[in-house]
Amino acid sequence: MSEKSTPQPLTEPKEIDLVDVAGRTFTGIGRALRNLFLWLGKIIKAFFCFALKFWWILLLAIVLGGALGLLRDKRAQPLFETEMLATINEVVDRILVANHINSLQAVIKDGNHTFLSQQLSLPINRVRELSFIRADISEVRVPGRATRIVVRTNRYGVQFEEIVEEANPQVVRIRLGARENENISEFTDAIVKFVENNPFIAEQIELERHINLARQEALETEIEQLILFQQKNIEQAPMVMSLDRASFPVIVNEMQTFTDEILALRNHLAHLQRQYEFLRPMHVVQPFFPVENPVDNRRRSIRVFAMLFFVMCYITLLFRESAKKRA
Repeated sequence: MSEKSTPQPLTEPKEIDLVDVAGRTFTGIGRALRNLFLWLGKIIKAFFCFALKFWWILLLAIVLGGALGLLRDKRAQPLFETEMLATINEVVDRILVANHINSLQAVIKDGNHTFLSQQLSLPINRVRELSFIRADISEVRVPGRATRIVVRTNRYGVQFEEIVEEANPQVVRIRLGARENENISEFTDAIVKFVENNPFIAEQIELERHINLARQEALETEIEQLILFQQKNIEQAPMVMSLDRASFPVIVNEMQTFTDEILALRNHLAHLQRQYEFLRPMHVVQPFFPVENPVDNRRRSIRVFAMLFFVMCYITLLFRESAKKRA
């Protein structure tokens, strides 16, 4: 008979020690970071050792590059930069206006001076002077801004008053670069007309004009009706007073109420008339002004050319030394 196999006792699985796992993980990360820093240190050390070996050649390349950068800056055409600030009507989207002005930069970059001259209504020789046009939206910091009380409701339905500061007014800041300084202020009217000639913006302004005129007509009709009603009350006042003299204070108060309401409506009408008169998509706060001194790019040009010649010379020496070792 074959021997019967005895059952093996069941072994319980080992529990995972999270502290041990975390310790091994951090140890591996630390070892990897240490190796990384050692590798970077070797590269930096090799870089400086190689640069010190050929320091006079690299120094000569830096000097030569800086001289070429200075020469290029002197021979380049001067660039005059100026800035314009404008407020945008509340019925027109500020972002739309800024993007519409920024579309001119693509035309300038493309060099299509004929189309640019048509858009800005300026001669071709004037638009050829443009180097760039950029527009962005920014806030004007106003110290001591006005405050107003706003009634709010919390999640429990309880109303409370909160003092809120008025927001800083937003303006469109337009930066312009030109190669000529003469008559640079002409671009102010050109930019304003370019925005006004946009079909969508012109449609929004025209719609606002129609709404404004409709409000003016409604206010004029209401004022005329109030004046007629006031005149009827004035004509009927003696008859009422003869019957009941106690109604005299009431009649006087009614007349004063009519007068106050008519004055308030006339003030509102005058406000609408002023709005209609100044209803434009853009109002210039600060026009383009001529600047005397061009932008100084001398240091930037020297740094760029010096760094470029240094990198080119370093790479050339590196390939030359590696070729010698292979040979």
